[in-house]
Amino acid sequence: MKRINLFLIAIISIVILTSATTRNFVVNSLQDVTKSIKLGTQKDVSATEFNKLIIEKKYTVLDIRTIREFNAGHIKNALVIDWYQRTFEIEVQKLDKTKPILIYCRSGNRTGKAKFALLGMGFQEVYNLELGINDWSRNQFELVR
Repeated sequence: MKRINLFLIAIISIVILTSATTRNFVVNSLQDVTKSIKLGTQKDVSATEFNKLIIEKKYTVLDIRTIREFNAGHIKNALVIDWYQRTFEIEVQKLDKTKPILIYCRSGNRTGKAKFALLGMGFQEVYNLELGINDWSRNQFELVR
């Protein structure tokens, strides 16, 4: 059973790599798979909780917005890998999957999908800034420009 689940995850990951247009379908399928097997943990967190996790410094902070959005203002020390780029999965695979990852976008929509893709790629802990950088700014946390 576990072999079949891993096979399904591999197939889903391959499909994600091949087409950005099928990404939503694949992410939805991956969400269903993650409900039936334990891939890792994911949690939506508030801006305050996200900031506390950043202070611990044992996390990778990943901004999945476009470069233009990133340059307009981002969280200090965040890496940027654009969710919309075909190379998203390839670039993310280079990150340490055993290290917890904090992800954010503008409003939480992209990361709502990306967190399941990251789990499917083997990340063990994924924390999503629930309402994105918009909420971060509303709470007056620092942005780097």
